[in-house]
Amino acid sequence: DASKTQAVLQLVKKLSDMDLIDGIGLQSHISGESTVPTIAEFRSNIAQFAALGLEVHITEFDITHCMTSHCRDVAGPQIAYNLARACREEPDCVSFTVWGMLNDRSWLHPDRVDPNLYSGRSLYALPFDSRYGTTPIFDALVDAWQ
Repeated sequence: DASKTQAVLQLVKKLSDMDLIDGIGLQSHISGESTVPTIAEFRSNIAQFAALGLEVHITEFDITHCMTSHCRDVAGPQIAYNLARACREEPDCVSFTVWGMLNDRSWLHPDRVDPNLYSGRSLYALPFDSRYGTTPIFDALVDAWQ
């Protein structure tokens, strides 16, 4: 959301100008139902914060609203690849944190989330299945860093 990004940029710039911060973490709970942002779109977002002289950290990465095989096999991995690749290509993006490891232990898993409280449930949010087998998101993350 461009308006949210601009509002956060203004706040972060003020804090940076006051020497109160030297980095920012971008929480990255990204919907598998939305249009997949491109590498260039993710890079542009990262670069805006880096242009303020800040280190950028991708934090809490997972895929929300991912309940279908299409999301598991196509949309989710593409989101993961594009964001990880953008971070890799931006010199001031210094870390990439996945918000959990196992899909069945994710805070988004339908067994753990009351749908009346949060609609972003996801079966395929993370890089590993319940037996530590790799998922398409894992493969996408590995590909992005090569």
